[in-house]
Amino acid sequence: NPAWHALGDRQSGFNIGTDTLRYFPEDLSPFVGMQHWNEAECRELSDNLPGGRLFFVMLEPKVVIPDNFRIKVTMPLYQMVCDEPRPMSLSERIRPLTEADVPQMLALTALTRPGPFAKRTIEFGNYVGIFEDEKLIAMGGERLKVPGHTEVSAICTHPDHQGRQLGTRILHHVSKNIHDRGETPFLHTKTDNTPALKVYEKLGYRISRDIHFAIIVRKH
Repeated sequence: NPAWHALGDRQSGFNIGTDTLRYFPEDLSPFVGMQHWNEAECRELSDNLPGGRLFFVMLEPKVVIPDNFRIKVTMPLYQMVCDEPRPMSLSERIRPLTEADVPQMLALTALTRPGPFAKRTIEFGNYVGIFEDEKLIAMGGERLKVPGHTEVSAICTHPDHQGRQLGTRILHHVSKNIHDRGETPFLHTKTDNTPALKVYEKLGYRISRDIHFAIIVRKH
């Protein structure tokens, strides 16, 4: 239940919901979290979650979404953790990304669709990228942060630069930075994304649990 724990602890300053119904601003992240997803909490979800925007649900047990929500997407994910990143040589220059890079970050993520990325997502911190002729061609960074763990997210490479292991190098760089801070990096991937699974495992990631993912929106 990473969104719930992130918004109740290390990222509580981003919570614009309540103590029992937690969610991020729309221009930052679409995740929503509740502790139990029981009848009482689902009533609060139905009564108080804003309409007009998509919300992402991501937690271990599959839950029943209230009838006044439409489920746009649902899929199984693996949550993977990396106890210690395996060594990897880095030939390309990887540099931190700043607010000035957000237009290029938005363009690259819109093209490659690695997951939700909005104009304020960079505020999660520690985004890095690889440039060629001043053009951002690969990037990645951190997203949900729970005690002792930080999620790696938005790893993507421009289609014109595939096959150079740029995304793999970004993933290694971000994972190592998290590990060097004394935290455990984790990520989420589709269970049928075999090529990605092989890359993650090669870098030291292992499957830790199954995760249920859904995108929901209020019907009215």
